Amino acid sequence: MNDQQTWIDRIIEVTGWRHDPAGDAGWEPVEAELGIVLPSDFKELCRRFVPGAFYAYLDLLRPTDDHAQPLHRTWASCRQWAAGQESAQLWAPYDLYEPDKGPGLIQWGSDQTEGELVVTRDGVAVGPSAG
Repeated sequence: MNDQQTWIDRIIEVTGWRHDPAGDAGWEPVEAELGIVLPSDFKELCRRFVPGAFYAYLDLLRPTDDHAQPLHRTWASCRQWAAGQESAQLWAPYDLYEPDKGPGLIQWGSDQTEGELVVTRDGVAVGPSAG
């Protein structure tokens, strides 16, 4: 394996993925809604793995409504859940990310066992967490 390969290239090599990458996925409106810029490697992973699923095991949350589970709708749904006192414990010891409230979790994927894959607003990976 070439030392210059990215981790995304390594995933492609290991999985044998042979599909053309997508063009601009339209992250700008989602990032504006979130109030942050999402990690570039996450956006590149979504661009390279269209439609965003790994053999029905791992599903990446994409930016547009043409995906079964768009990131911005999932984030809005999680925020509604977190509004309930008992539901907020699902993400403990962390809080869900809210613009202008400091760090918090943003879900970027899910798996077939109902695990939620999340990243903190500052880009530090956390998880998977049991959903």
